Amino acid sequence: MKKNACSTGRSSLSFALAILFVVVVAGAGLVQSAAAQQREIGPSKPATPEINSVSPQETLPVKSLEVVMTGHNLRDGTPAQLKCHDMEGDRRLSGPGHEFTAGPVTVKTQGDKRAVATFTLPSGHPEAKCELDAIGAGGVTLEIRITEHFKLEAVFLTEGNLASMDVSTKSNEAMIRYVSGKDQFMLGPDSLKYVKDGKDLFQQPYSNIKSVDKLTIKGQEFRSFFKITFQDGKVYSFVNFGSAEKDPCKMIQARLKK
Repeated sequence: MKKNACSTGRSSLSFALAILFVVVVAGAGLVQSAAAQQREIGPSKPATPEINSVSPQETLPVKSLEVVMTGHNLRDGTPAQLKCHDMEGDRRLSGPGHEFTAGPVTVKTQGDKRAVATFTLPSGHPEAKCELDAIGAGGVTLEIRITEHFKLEAVFLTEGNLASMDVSTKSNEAMIRYVSGKDQFMLGPDSLKYVKDGKDLFQQPYSNIKSVDKLTIKGQEFRSFFKITFQDGKVYSFVNFGSAEKDPCKMIQARLKK
């Protein structure tokens, strides 16, 4: 009986070892197979950056231009370049002063959906149409116009200072004119011009502008409202319907400093 028990124990042990050997061999085979498949597939590639829009799409000539890009999968270090050409006749011209390139520079991301690139533009460049070439972003080309004749998104409210009781009424009237597109507020290279209902309200050189200030009514500053005071004492009040990036108050003030 003891001999049989011992024989049975050895048989069970041999059987267990055989099972373990099969499991180890099979596991090693699976590992090798997975490794081979990984080598065939290769490492996963990061998603291609996509740029859907840029801001600003139009700007005055500046020394330093900050371009904000929005899209998907944007990454730090993506090269970006501006390729610009003269807008005269909207044709590509050759020769000094007619074409220029800014960059490449590397973009700085703010999350994966927003990135900023800052370009240094050459001095004395002409009005230009620029293509943003963001390398690695699917070869996207988005246009930015650099122009001396800039249309402001502000609309005339009233001559003189705006009274608090008139804010609502005048703002509604200005909104109607803004939607109709009849009024034109142009920031030119040498002068500021406003056309109201098809007639010039004023056209004045920047030297005739005394100040440009935000409107303050009863101690409260209205960010979208501003006034222009001319050297002859005339005052015109306006409301801005554009973005904060195109603040007419700041843009006109910049011209006064030139």
